[in-house]
Amino acid sequence: MLWTLLWVALGAMFGASGRFLVGEAVRRLVGIGFPWGTMTVNLVGSFCMGLLFELIQRGLVTHEPTKIFIGIGFLGSFTTFSSFALDNANLLRASSSWVMLGNIVAQNVIGLLMIFLGMRVADWIS
Repeated sequence: MLWTLLWVALGAMFGASGRFLVGEAVRRLVGIGFPWGTMTVNLVGSFCMGLLFELIQRGLVTHEPTKIFIGIGFLGSFTTFSSFALDNANLLRASSSWVMLGNIVAQNVIGLLMIFLGMRVADWIS
């Protein structure tokens, strides 16, 4: 159990750092006003989760510490529902209800599509 916790913590350290760096890069690239950083990490994370899931299902990723490191640690801290919810609350408070609705629809619908895209890429590479 201690080793499992270590793999989760190590993955989370890299995932959270990656989330911060990607979010900052996106903000510098496109500016503020819409939560593009949160959307980017959530969509990339969805793609990666779909890819990882299919690779595990096909027996191409079998090493348990790798699954824990990437799936729970890295992706668990790279993506975030709490930031998504806060971004939407802030949009609503700023009277941007249509932008908020667009953000909710885009991240959920495109996130689901990214899961399937990741699965298809796993099909392609396996």
